[in-house]
Amino acid sequence: AVKSDCNNTGLTQGSHCSVCGKVLTAQNKVPVSEHSFTKKISDKAHLATQASYTVPATYYLSCDVCDAISKDKTYTGATLSLGITGKIVSTSSNDSITLSWNKVADATGYAVFYKNTSGKWQTYKYLTANTLKMTKLPSGRLYEFAVRAYVTERGKTVFSPSFATHKEATRPLPPGKVVAVQNENAIQLNWTASAGATNYQVFYYNTVQKKWIVIGYAVKGCKHTIYNLKPGVAFTFAVRPYINTGAKNVHSSSYTSISTCTKPIVPILKSTPLKGAVRLNWDKVSGADGYVIYGSSSPNSGYVKLAITSGLTYTKNGLVSGRTYYFKAYSYKRTPAGVVYSYAGPVKTVTTR
Repeated sequence: AVKSDCNNTGLTQGSHCSVCGKVLTAQNKVPVSEHSFTKKISDKAHLATQASYTVPATYYLSCDVCDAISKDKTYTGATLSLGITGKIVSTSSNDSITLSWNKVADATGYAVFYKNTSGKWQTYKYLTANTLKMTKLPSGRLYEFAVRAYVTERGKTVFSPSFATHKEATRPLPPGKVVAVQNENAIQLNWTASAGATNYQVFYYNTVQKKWIVIGYAVKGCKHTIYNLKPGVAFTFAVRPYINTGAKNVHSSSYTSISTCTKPIVPILKSTPLKGAVRLNWDKVSGADGYVIYGSSSPNSGYVKLAITSGLTYTKNGLVSGRTYYFKAYSYKRTPAGVVYSYAGPVKTVTTR
């Protein structure tokens, strides 16, 4: 006899003569038996026909002999549930953002959404990987993202009931230029705005420690003043923008620097009247690289540059004897960004002999 099963017919037991082979009892076909639908299917390929988070999910049964799937034999299982993608991790450059998140068991894939300028969620992309790199983005732009796991069940897409959101920004570009306005004890830095930047960091370079030191962290606007400085001292400053996302600061990948100095102090002129000439002298100004002397025959106008010198004395010849002349001086210091002059010194009045 051959036993039938749910895929194959069987045969009843028969007999034949062992000498001549004549069939004594013929075999008859046994029809195919019914499937034994007792095996629960739990793999994703046979999930519920009606996947839902509000009603229990219906799963198919399979035959425990041949694994055929039933057409009408089902059982009710737990509600289909996809987990949340969890915390989103991100990195960025000037023109790209990379997102990554935890894999969700049983998920077919993930939908990435972003908020548009009107604050509404829009679909960015569907993907099966748990990482996404977006390129060719504008620099200095803040984005808000959401990642939601989904499962595709018999043509129907079902999303996880909740999702994680995350803010990230492309790195802002550094300011195009930084300029300095100096006085003897302070320097005001001004710079061009960096698109998208919410704040700026201001640094100065410590030549002793050979490193950058933050002197202004959450600077708003495009200027910052450093006070309590000594006259005629050189400094190197740098400005770096960043965007505050609420959870972290996204800094520019570089900065814009400027080397400048405070104004040197004013040189105080002393004078010696000579016949048809005037000899001027002054004390050395700390930090100054040189001095500029101006003169005029009028106390309030008409001053012309007479000399640029690194010395501490100057004689003006070719003057008219017995006439009064007026002189003033500036000290100066050279920097990579240009020459920084002191304020004008007091006018020195001298009558020639």
